[in-house]
Amino acid sequence: MNQLYGFKNPRWVTFGGSYPGSLSAWFRQKYPELTVGSVASSAPVNLKLDFYEYAMVVEDDLRLTDPNCAPAVKDAFTKIQQLSLTVDGRNQLNKYFKYDILNLLTRIMPTCF
Repeated sequence: MNQLYGFKNPRWVTFGGSYPGSLSAWFRQKYPELTVGSVASSAPVNLKLDFYEYAMVVEDDLRLTDPNCAPAVKDAFTKIQQLSLTVDGRNQLNKYFKYDILNLLTRIMPTCF
């Protein structure tokens, strides 16, 4: 962003809620020279490697929204994992999600490509 828009000595504040809030707080802690602040709303800040409780809360919310939703999401993640194991599968995922790394990098860092 700094390079793309020509910002000189920018003053960034990171934001996030829930788990992204944790990432915001940890980024501020690890790179204080790159940020002037962090907003970490409802963020669990004690690092946990396998934070399965978060997934359980999300699953509960999905089940409350629609009893068919949680199993559908689980099936989708299983299919994504299976596709990610082969080159053809990864190419298929790239098409599904319209992922084009060169296009993305060109937009983010136009002077480099």
